[in-house]
Amino acid sequence: MAPAANSQQIQDLEKIIEIQQEVVTSSFDLTHLMSLICERTQDLTHASAGVVEIAEGDDMVYRATTGTAKNSLGVRLNINTSLSGLSVRSNEVLYCEDSETDARVDREACRRVGARSMICVPLIYQQKAIGVLKVYSPEQKKFSERDISVLKITAGLLSASISQAREKTEKEAAHKAMTENEQKFRALFENSYDTIMVSRDNIVLEVNDAFPRVFGFAKEEIIGHSLLLVANPSETTKIQKNISQGVELPYEVECLHKDGSALTILVTGKTITLKGENIRMATLRDVTAQKKLERALRDSETKALEVARAKSEFLANMSHEIRTPLNGVMGMVNLIGETALDSEQRKYLEMIRTSADALLTIVNDILDFSKIEAKKLNLEMIDFELKPAVEDIRQILSFAASHKGLVFECHYDQNLTKYITGDPTRLRQIILNLASNAIKFTAKGSVIIGVKEVLRDGQKVKLKFSIQDTGIGIPAAAIKNLFQSFSQVDASTTRKYGGTGLGLSICRQLVEMMGGEIGVNSTEKVGSEFWFTITFPIVPFLKDANLVKIDFKNTVQKKWRILIAEDNTVNQMIVKSMLQKPGHTLTIVANGQEAIDALNIAPYDVVLMDCQMPEMDGFEATKQIRKSAGAWKDIPIIAMTANAMAGDRERCLAAGMNDYVSKPMRVEDLLTALQKNLK
Repeated sequence: MAPAANSQQIQDLEKIIEIQQEVVTSSFDLTHLMSLICERTQDLTHASAGVVEIAEGDDMVYRATTGTAKNSLGVRLNINTSLSGLSVRSNEVLYCEDSETDARVDREACRRVGARSMICVPLIYQQKAIGVLKVYSPEQKKFSERDISVLKITAGLLSASISQAREKTEKEAAHKAMTENEQKFRALFENSYDTIMVSRDNIVLEVNDAFPRVFGFAKEEIIGHSLLLVANPSETTKIQKNISQGVELPYEVECLHKDGSALTILVTGKTITLKGENIRMATLRDVTAQKKLERALRDSETKALEVARAKSEFLANMSHEIRTPLNGVMGMVNLIGETALDSEQRKYLEMIRTSADALLTIVNDILDFSKIEAKKLNLEMIDFELKPAVEDIRQILSFAASHKGLVFECHYDQNLTKYITGDPTRLRQIILNLASNAIKFTAKGSVIIGVKEVLRDGQKVKLKFSIQDTGIGIPAAAIKNLFQSFSQVDASTTRKYGGTGLGLSICRQLVEMMGGEIGVNSTEKVGSEFWFTITFPIVPFLKDANLVKIDFKNTVQKKWRILIAEDNTVNQMIVKSMLQKPGHTLTIVANGQEAIDALNIAPYDVVLMDCQMPEMDGFEATKQIRKSAGAWKDIPIIAMTANAMAGDRERCLAAGMNDYVSKPMRVEDLLTALQKNLK
């Protein structure tokens, strides 16, 4: 799991343990406990409101409220028409993503209080649901699986607190009835919830009524006997040492119930002198349930890791399922674009291309975020020429800028470093994301990409990249969260301009991976300047042979015999169209076994291998090719797959493949991979 995600889980665990400690150390005032846990749960889930509802007859009554519901104490909801009532009746955790479309909720009531999404978790007392712990928000789909997990834990704490509070109330009432005529000291002694033990020379003189409740022994079975009677034999030495040293600080020991079950006891003792004798008074608190809860919290962390793994598997599957048809759509658009079209048809085709590109951007954002989150995105360190890398962005976005009538230029320092070492692909990605955002949010005026040297120190140079626009600007209050994951200025931004809210987060993380920093200066209705600084090693002398560039002219002139293993007929057609025009000889097969059979029949220069195919997938086929005794065992194999998650490239290389091209494929990427592996 990524350190960022692991850190969040640790923070959640620490906060929940803090809540638990507050509960344990607070009074058993049920109203206070409900308010405390309600408030802490709202904070943990970032909800707008938190509510504890208790079932009373046919009503669900607000007994603790926080946030926007703070003044709603005592509100009653019908148990038969509310989501909280359904949670109690079904004894199930219920999550409403959108109250406007969820038939289980009272829509009008939700509108009145601003509850668009909500979570209800039952509160259990004596194996029966007696109420719910609820949080809600005016945003739809506000809450995550992590929020549900947090609510389950805090609801468990509250259920335990309610049980303890009710049981304590009942026991105190019974105890009071039995001890009304006893002496005041005896009443105080026996009323203690914890066990109180009085001993001399390790022999028990007196215990209170809590002792049999906790340990299962009658008082008569311990009074006059060694206090070690209830200790786990392995703890004897520690207990005797602490008593002899007069230790007063609380310490834990493992004890045994009369039935043999293990107990964890928190001991606080003090030695006093009475009539010349050393008397040991100790309070024994049963923390067995607390320790059980801590184990449950650790288990919940394990489950959270399992959820994260399941999320990664889900994203991997979704990547493949989305990219495969998207490759077909974009490939067919390119093929149609090369045919004779009238102006209206070409306009429609460009609309399809734009929509497909937008979808691909969203998919790539999600996948890049997953790779960064999993710490599996590796940066390249290669020599490249700086200006052409930036000019690529201007060429890519020039059509979008001119279409809106914007001035779109690149400005450079006069003596700008020519060659540097780094990752040109990720540098372009950062600039492209920031520049495309600037064009998106600018209706008129200009977008300027600037590159200048901030500091040159020996063989290193610190460069500042800036993207200035005359767009809508950003409110000052929104800037602090702008580079966070899934964050945009407000919900209307997503509705009007689209996007995942991941682009700027990815930019920030990429810049930080490169050892730099990123920021923004903005004024509403005036414009914004996004900037980032990165320090690069300088390449003083770089021959053309070392430059990162692809000679597509030579790629076209060279004729190769290419074996294509691809089961999808649309993708077969697309790859065929990409490679037939340059005049390469192509053989297409539908699975890994057919690829092996084809290699046994005729010689080939390279294999383009899909990873997921029927009968035999690309991974197994590659392994068999590499293990074979054939002359073609070392043939270059290029993965050609819709899998683009963190670790997929490494899996391809581990199987014996030489390179990796992800779908949707661009002809430039495919030709680049071919030329790279067929030098």
